[in-house]
Parts: sequence; structure tokens; C-alpha cells
Amino acid sequence: MGNIKVLSTRYLKEENKAILHKNHFFVSEHNFINISYIENLKNIISDINPESAFVFTSQHAFIALTKSRIALEELFNRRRIYAISGATKNIIDKGGFEVSHSAINSEKLANIITENKEKSLIYFTTEVRTGTLESNLDNAQTDVEIKLVYKKENNIKQENECDALILFSPSQLKSFLVNNNIKKDVPIFCIGNTTAKYATSIGLKNVHAAAIPTESSLIDVLINYYNK
Repeated sequence: MGNIKVLSTRYLKEENKAILHKNHFFVSEHNFINISYIENLKNIISDINPESAFVFTSQHAFIALTKSRIALEELFNRRRIYAISGATKNIIDKGGFEVSHSAINSEKLANIITENKEKSLIYFTTEVRTGTLESNLDNAQTDVEIKLVYKKENNIKQENECDALILFSPSQLKSFLVNNNIKKDVPIFCIGNTTAKYATSIGLKNVHAAAIPTESSLIDVLINYYNK
């Protein structure tokens, strides 16, 4: 197998880049989405219902809370926490808080919330999102309150053609497509089902998703694809 040109729509961890290089992949990378965190969240969380469960579908939502001057121990005290498994759940766990329930994507997480008959949810998120969680809770008797705690902005760049594309979110794909095209036969490797579904919905055919939504699992899927 010769060197395969892989483009990642965000910067990869050094250990994962090393694994790809070892397996004869040439890696190009660029953050197609810039993340910024809302600094003053005290007003945003001042009226939070003490009985509401918390839900996180991105690690950036939790990072935003850690960067703000908020007493997290008090805020999270006895809360039921729902999170996407992988990076989002892991960062909450490392922050010292127990995730009550997790799932591999927003649709499955919404199903768990519905089964648990949650009456009130606080959803920490960004304005630019797929809306999957909310739409799957439309028929549930759950009050969902949105708290915007971080922002996404396109970071557009024109790239050379690649043999494979690594995606971590639908918004990264949208940003990539502003100045780039994807050939139909190019394999697309997605962090999870939500990103894979979006890629398929816009007509991409050769789409693959990691079973576990982590960067290392995604790299394994890519390597195994070429080692078939």
C-alpha cells in the first residue's frame, strides 16, 4: 500500500497521527470550525431549575462551563447527566462528575431520556447544531431549555484533493464544502452516526462511522478499511 493522502477536518492528536504515519498514510489537517466559549455564563445559569437534568452532546459545552467562573460542584450537585459517549462523556467523567446515562448519538440519547420520563432538561449547546436531540423529544413530555454556551464559526480553506476524508461533525463538512468538492468514490470516515447520516443525506456514498465516537476508534476504522 502506497502513501494514502488523508485529510482531517480538525487537528488530530499526535499519537493518532503517529499511528497513521506508521501505516503509510500522509496526513493533512485543518480546523474547518473555530470554537469560542461564551465567557460570562453566570446570567445564563442563574435561573436554572434545580430539578432539571443536564444534557451534553458536545465536549465543548462542558468545557465552556469549566472556563466560566461557576461553582461546578454546586451546579452539578445531584444532577442527572446525559451525554454522548466517547469524548463528551469522558471529559465530564474526568471533570469529577458522574454521567448517569450515555449513548452513541443524540437520537439514542433522546430515546433514553424519553424512557426515563424526564420532565425537565437543560441542554448546554451552541446555536449551530443539527437539532436532532430536540426533534426526537418533540413527542415526549419533556421541557427542554436551551443554554447557548459556545459558538461555532466556519474556518474556510481550499484543500488539495485527498484519497480519504476524516469528519468530526456535520458543521465541519459544511465548512469544507464551501471551497472544496468531494469525489463520489472518496471514502468518508465519520466520528459517529450523526455525522455519517448527514454525509449520506447530501449524496455521499462511501461513508463509514466509528462504532465508538472517539478519535482513536475512528482511526481504527480508517486503517481497517485500507487493510481489507
